[in-house]
Amino acid sequence: MPRPTHILLVDDETLVRDTTSLQLQDLGYQVTEVNCAAAAVKLIDEGLRPDALVTDHIMENKTGAQLAQELRQWIPGLPVLIITGYANLTPTQISSFEVLAKPFRRRDLADRLMQLLATDSR
Repeated sequence: MPRPTHILLVDDETLVRDTTSLQLQDLGYQVTEVNCAAAAVKLIDEGLRPDALVTDHIMENKTGAQLAQELRQWIPGLPVLIITGYANLTPTQISSFEVLAKPFRRRDLADRLMQLLATDSR
C-alpha cells in the first residue's frame, strides 16, 4: 500500500490551519502543520521532505511565496499551493506557485491539490 501524500501546512491563524488540516486529512493526505514560516524552515532543515507545501500568503516575517522560494532551495520543484484572501497578488509574487483564494470549499482544495500533484515535475 503506497504511503499517503505528505503535505506541509503553514498558517499563522489557528482556526484556518486546523480547518484546512482536517480537510486535507479527510482527503487522505498526511499533514504536518506549523504556525509560521520559521517553524517550516526548521522542519525542512531537520530533514522533513513533504510532497507539497500548502501555505498562507500573509504571515508575520515572511510571505507564503517567500517561504516557498526558500524551501525550494532544499527541495527543487516542490509543489506549492498558496492560500490567500488577497486577490491582488502580482505574477512576480506568485511566480511558479498555484494560488487558491479564501474562502475556499473542500472541493476547491481537493481539485487544486490534485492538479498540482499531477503536474509534479520532481
